[in-house]
Amino acid sequence: MKKIIASIAFSFAISISAQAQEIKLAKYELKTPPVIGVYKDVTIREGGISGLHYIRGSRNEFYLITDRGPNADANEANSGKETILFAFPHYAPKIFRVRAQGDSLKILKTLPLKKFDGKKASGIPNPIGFGHSGEIAWAEVNKETLPDKWGIDSEGIAAGANGDLWIGEEYGPTIWRVNGKNGKITVRYTPFGSSEREVAIDNIMAKRRPNRGFEGIACTPNGKIYALLQAPIYNPDKASGESSRLHRLLEIDPKTNATRMFVYEHEASTDNIKNKDWSIGDLAAINDHEFLVLEHAAKKGETVKKIFKIDISQATPITREDFDGKTLEQLENAENCIANGVVPVQKTLYLDLLANGWDPSHKKPEGITVVNDTTIAVINDNDFGVDSPEADGILVPTGKKTVLYQFAVPRNMALNFVSPAGRAAAK
Repeated sequence: MKKIIASIAFSFAISISAQAQEIKLAKYELKTPPVIGVYKDVTIREGGISGLHYIRGSRNEFYLITDRGPNADANEANSGKETILFAFPHYAPKIFRVRAQGDSLKILKTLPLKKFDGKKASGIPNPIGFGHSGEIAWAEVNKETLPDKWGIDSEGIAAGANGDLWIGEEYGPTIWRVNGKNGKITVRYTPFGSSEREVAIDNIMAKRRPNRGFEGIACTPNGKIYALLQAPIYNPDKASGESSRLHRLLEIDPKTNATRMFVYEHEASTDNIKNKDWSIGDLAAINDHEFLVLEHAAKKGETVKKIFKIDISQATPITREDFDGKTLEQLENAENCIANGVVPVQKTLYLDLLANGWDPSHKKPEGITVVNDTTIAVINDNDFGVDSPEADGILVPTGKKTVLYQFAVPRNMALNFVSPAGRAAAK
């Protein structure tokens, strides 16, 4: 029996090795990102890329989206309170149109996100009751800045029909529908109730773990929008969320604003990596029912960065929140969900990034997109090339770059890819 198991393991190892040899990798670096400004003698450049989308019909061109802007942990400068220093409080998160050519990314167009009135959006946290995450925002050390109801921590981007771009963000969490030509929001989907310019989604989403909102967003060929939470929600409390493996996947039909929710289960904990350490990096549509999901975790020297293929066709929507006195998150895993009549999305490993050329120093893979049936692209988040190692609000350059990884896979890994119905119009 041991010989048989060893033989199977050896064959599996050969299979993985052969697969790795067949996958071709091209890297494209954003070598000369524009300068945002100088903060206390530190020159800070554009980066912080948190979302990626391939532009259909283009010459290897992509949309990139930044997160909330250059920031640094400042807890130690504020008596241990959760505090974030924003180097440039008026920074507007941006969409870049770039071309991958040679070994470089070239910026072709820059599009700042804008509010309904046409003024630039900001990355400043939301007020209490509208997505407040418990952070204190500083414009500089010991100088607090007011919250912004329309502040956005953008994390994912997808192109829809009629030139629209869809943005998933962490604060609310909310979803922004944006005009692809001018970057102006047309509607916001929010768990905090509807208004003239907002559409309500299930308020259960407001229980998201702070700053772990909609990390991935995708638009399927049939026009539906899917947004995946980065972590399990705190339902009913923090302990339940941090011990659960269950993430919520929201479906929106923009034609009717009807919604459904599905369950996604992240990988099992290890000796080093606990359930609270796992994060979703992004989501990309393959067709109307299949997607690619970026999942990563790191703790005590153990690092995992993988892409999974998921299928929602056999998954059952969440239709109740009480399971014999437990919340969905308290069910903790897929097995218990199934026992309670909720079938999670089907999930299989598609690609191990670290086994296929990913630079381990690029800690956060935060954007994924499908180029064609045998080509996918993934991008890292370099946090604008700065960090505050002592959590004291003092920014230090890291030298980290923005790099797009493009993987050409063999035919046996080909995706059943269907091109989205619409093309983004920001040309």
